[in-house]
Amino acid sequence: MTYDNVKRMIELSKEKKSILNEILEITKLQKDFIENEQMEELNEALLTKEKLIEKIDIIDKEFLNLYNQIKMEEQITSLDKIDIQKYSNIKSLKEIVSEINTILNNISIIDKNNTTKMKSNVDKIKSDLKQVKEAKRAYKGYNYEAVGSMLIDEKK
Repeated sequence: MTYDNVKRMIELSKEKKSILNEILEITKLQKDFIENEQMEELNEALLTKEKLIEKIDIIDKEFLNLYNQIKMEEQITSLDKIDIQKYSNIKSLKEIVSEINTILNNISIIDKNNTTKMKSNVDKIKSDLKQVKEAKRAYKGYNYEAVGSMLIDEKK
């Protein structure tokens, strides 16, 4: 039973790795969209990324269930304590999980850079808007419409 569970975990991990590679490519595209201020494309990329993350959530739930089953069956606290000679496919699982972690780290680094660039863009826009408001206020102050004479002189 454990061998089959590990085999299924490997399949799930391969599927997750494939999806994560897609997310990595989308994250790289996001960088270009941010730099070129292509907000429509950025929004579409974010929506696509969100759908892929939902798929990963489903995979992770099944993976976690299998992981917990193995821990109960083998009476261990982590897969590091499982007998590799008894379950030779554990080594493959660990390798794939390591690859997944590398991809996740790459995504995280690019995402942090993208977030920093977006914040910088937002700050620039705020600054530009503030300058426009100040210019508008100054314009109104110097270019007011002259109101005609309001005083009426009467002879007595």
